[in-house]
Amino acid sequence: MARRLNGKWRFGATLLVAFGMLAPTPGLADGISLSLGFGGQVRPTYSGSDSYDVSPWGYFSLHEIEWGPISRGDVGPRELREGFTFGGAVRPVRGRSADDNPELAGLADVDFSIEAGLRAQYGTGDWRVFGDLRYGVIGHESVVAELGGDAIFHAGPDTYITLGPRLLFGSDAYADTYYGITAAEALASSFAAYDPQGGLVSAGLQMNVIHELNEDWSLRGRLEVSELVGDAADSPIVQGGTTTQMRAGVTIVRRFNLGR
Repeated sequence: MARRLNGKWRFGATLLVAFGMLAPTPGLADGISLSLGFGGQVRPTYSGSDSYDVSPWGYFSLHEIEWGPISRGDVGPRELREGFTFGGAVRPVRGRSADDNPELAGLADVDFSIEAGLRAQYGTGDWRVFGDLRYGVIGHESVVAELGGDAIFHAGPDTYITLGPRLLFGSDAYADTYYGITAAEALASSFAAYDPQGGLVSAGLQMNVIHELNEDWSLRGRLEVSELVGDAADSPIVQGGTTTQMRAGVTIVRRFNLGR
């Protein structure tokens, strides 16, 4: 158990090292402006669980890049960008283990995953809508899509709040990974075999609070409440826990201007 916890926090230490190594490099014609953050969050121990724990939480946003023929100039936070913008989309997805969750005894472990893909967004500064298409490049190796929108409230010159809906869709392979139970697992566990289909996985609301401390540093807080639906909600794994999933976290974010 101790080895598992140490590994879970190892990427946080890596981010802290990166904070120390990144520094402006004056005199270069090309450059990158980006933000990195690190903090903590409270979240379910696995999708569908009614137990919670504390884990690290990272943040990344690319603002500007000028590198040879590559040029991008969205200088502000992605929540406030106006017009049509296109960029990357990354989401880490925690795994699960029967060693940490005895109620899952007999089920195969699910590895930690990283989804990567593209985002299209349209915003006005007062609201935004976006869509992500991602693939599990590490871990679940399946396709997911996310649709969302936010109303943006300016609570002061240095603080703003976003609030809006989120819809998460997953392929058949995604549903099988997190909510399915094979015949072999059914024989080894207390669960019945279950073969879920892909589609809408969850629907919910997300609120973000962003406070800029100065030009380089900011604090970001997030609260998410979602409801598992469809075949995901009907999974015996979820029926033994809860369909309502909540997550809350805080990160401190540093902006870096490399070579600019």
